[in-house]
Amino acid sequence: MKARSTNPDFEDFFRLCADVLCIVGCDGTLQRVNVSWKSTLGFAADAVPGKPLSAFVHPDDWPSVAERLAKLARRRRPALFECRCRTRNGEWRWLEWNVVTVTGRKAFFASARDVTDRKRAEAEIEKLAAFPRMNPNAVFEFARDGQLTYFNAAAGELTRALGQARPSAILPPNTSEIVRGCFTRGESLLRVETTFREQVLSWSFHTVPGIGVVHCYATDITEHKRAEYRIREQAELLDKAQDAIIVRDLEHRILYWNKGAERVFGWPAGGALGQNAFELLSKNQGAPCLEALRAVVETGEWSGELVHATRSGGEAIVASRWTLVRDSEGRPKSILALSTDITEKKRLESRFLRSQRLESIGALASGVAHDFNNILAPIVMSVNLLRESLSDPDDHRLIETLQQCAQRGAEMVRQILAFTRGGQGGRAAISPSNLVSEWATIARETFPRSIQIETDTGRGIWPVHADATQLYQLLMNLCVNARDAMPVGGTLTIALRNVELDEKHRPLHPDARPGRYVLLTVVDTGTGIEPEHIEQLWNPRAAAKSPGESTGLGLSSVLSIVRGHSGFAHAESRPGQGSCFEVYLPASTTPEPETDPQPAAPVSSGCGQTILLIDDERAIQEITGAIFAEHGYRVVTAGDGTEALALFAQQKDTIDLVVTDMIMPCLDGPATIRGLQRLKPGLPVIATSGLAENEALARELDHTKFLLKPFTTERLLHAVSESLRAA
Repeated sequence: MKARSTNPDFEDFFRLCADVLCIVGCDGTLQRVNVSWKSTLGFAADAVPGKPLSAFVHPDDWPSVAERLAKLARRRRPALFECRCRTRNGEWRWLEWNVVTVTGRKAFFASARDVTDRKRAEAEIEKLAAFPRMNPNAVFEFARDGQLTYFNAAAGELTRALGQARPSAILPPNTSEIVRGCFTRGESLLRVETTFREQVLSWSFHTVPGIGVVHCYATDITEHKRAEYRIREQAELLDKAQDAIIVRDLEHRILYWNKGAERVFGWPAGGALGQNAFELLSKNQGAPCLEALRAVVETGEWSGELVHATRSGGEAIVASRWTLVRDSEGRPKSILALSTDITEKKRLESRFLRSQRLESIGALASGVAHDFNNILAPIVMSVNLLRESLSDPDDHRLIETLQQCAQRGAEMVRQILAFTRGGQGGRAAISPSNLVSEWATIARETFPRSIQIETDTGRGIWPVHADATQLYQLLMNLCVNARDAMPVGGTLTIALRNVELDEKHRPLHPDARPGRYVLLTVVDTGTGIEPEHIEQLWNPRAAAKSPGESTGLGLSSVLSIVRGHSGFAHAESRPGQGSCFEVYLPASTTPEPETDPQPAAPVSSGCGQTILLIDDERAIQEITGAIFAEHGYRVVTAGDGTEALALFAQQKDTIDLVVTDMIMPCLDGPATIRGLQRLKPGLPVIATSGLAENEALARELDHTKFLLKPFTTERLLHAVSESLRAA
């Protein structure tokens, strides 16, 4: 039965009160509840009466609640307690109860308020308050005024380990200000580091809400700092390495980039870290890098050469070694690449190989020159025979043309050999005018017909003390570069003039010194050079060309030769307006040797002397034999040294002179000469060859003169006459 009060005010209060209200019988049965049961616990007010209060109280809390109700029934004193009550959805919420007896009735009047949120906050505060005691690290607790109010056992151990009696002695010097600042700003200050007797401590301050304190956690990070220092040392060592050291993850993002990588490729670490390594370095060389990646993933290592892009837009050739780095569980996580810059080494190797090719070409050219001179020799010697046998003036003009063409061919062979020999030649006073004239002749024969070659050597050009072969190379490199700058044709001008420099000319060039110079100027009407590239022209890297575009190192070689001759060079150019290269060479104080030909002595004829003619070229045998016979000599011929020794052994008493080629099959010229002179000491010999190098061999032999093929009839007969007179 529901108990109801007849007091209207009570009824309104019972219905409108926000707290949970109920009337409970002394047996614990709920007799009446208000509507707040619905809003607080979820049960409708008309569904609760008749049910025991124990059905709503947590089983663990009910014994205490029942005991309190029993005491209230005996003593009739108000009871104040807390317990957990079940909601309709099965949750448990904390209610704070205030229970009194109902006058004149065997029942209790109870009111309750939901304090679940408060209980939870109290639990959190209790946990925070208990945290310093349970924390294995050193914890210090501070009040709002910055005073130390508590420290745990770990903090005491740390204090003793540092040799101090009071924990406050090891705190950071500005601890009070930090604590007050935490309360003022409502913030936490993390990672304050202090050094105490070589021990490094890390302090972090945190405001604890609800209980009005600040907790400070102290950690000994000495070993950590030492490890950091070792890592920094290692990083500094890696930065000092000349090699590029790069670490990338498996998605090719760059994780590490040392100073060596910055030196080799140009990008600073800030511009490289996080970038895609393929996009940054590989660009058009992606295929070799993908092959390297495939190999390092399969085998764990890879080594080889790669071409990488640089920040300046150029390329760097590197000898690279890749290693797959794994984590603690053996799974691949990154790739370590160590790369050595071998760009200059590869260029030097290329230059060395080119030098070897030039040496091979030189050897081939020497052989060709020997054969070519053997072909020209009978042509040159035949001219006199033909001139004497023909009387028509028109025929004589043809003979002169024939002689000029043969001599021109011989001169071209000589100049080609001068280029292919290379190396350091002797320095002497030479005429720049002759050098330019000789080179211009070759250039006109070998350069495209669309390029017009003009020379202006002036008059009275001073001689220079120089290596003629190196000056040939200098002039050739300048002219070849000019040729390459005029792919559709143009004009190449080579000029010489005398200049005298004084102190006012020093700003012209840092290497300029007062004195007399010969100025060599090479001007083209080609494509020209951008202004920003002028200063880099003499740099081998900047001057390097693609395969098929000449040497690529020509201008650096020019500069080396010029400096070796104590001169200096200057270049000017504009895009679309051609280029001008000026080379200043110090004038020689020694006059050039006299080169004007002396008047030829009359050709003398023989008086029946016998000449042994040895040559493996049949045409030379026939023409030379005919010349000797025409001029009063008796001729015995042999095709090689072996045949010559056999003939000489039979006729040595009648043979007065030997004319032999230096290069022959079976037995060469020097061996043949030595064999003949053993059979007849003092035998005069004239050695002939299409190679000038053989002159040195001839000089080492007794009673031997040397003639370079092709030679004229006059030179041959003069040599024969002189040798017979000297015998």
